[in-house]
Amino acid sequence: MKYLITIVSIALFSTTTLYGQSGTKYHVNIETLNLHTSASEGSGVIRKMKKYDNLILLGKIKRKNRVKVQYKDLQGYVSTQFIQKGEAVFTVQSVRVGARCKDGSSSKATGRGACSRHGGVKEWKMEEKKTVSIIINN
Repeated sequence: MKYLITIVSIALFSTTTLYGQSGTKYHVNIETLNLHTSASEGSGVIRKMKKYDNLILLGKIKRKNRVKVQYKDLQGYVSTQFIQKGEAVFTVQSVRVGARCKDGSSSKATGRGACSRHGGVKEWKMEEKKTVSIIINN
């Protein structure tokens, strides 16, 4: 069964213990997270990951707060408190944010009556809206 959870602007700083099985999808829930070479404290950093980067759990927690994961084609260890269950999926939509009228004026209207007293709409002003959804497969 799939659940779709849309993230608006929620701080995802969770300190929940992970009990996930190997192969489970997770994502980074802080702005940057280091992928380490080993589970040891002070181990080298392979890569810095960004918020919502997707990971695959490769094992259970073997050492306090570290778990082995796969990130793209790399394998390493991350701190469990900064990852969260679920795959992050991005959707980009173009939305109207206003109009440029035929007489050269501008309008913030985005609907049918935009530029009605200015000769009509010459072109719509558009912006891209990026949405993140977290998909959790059970």
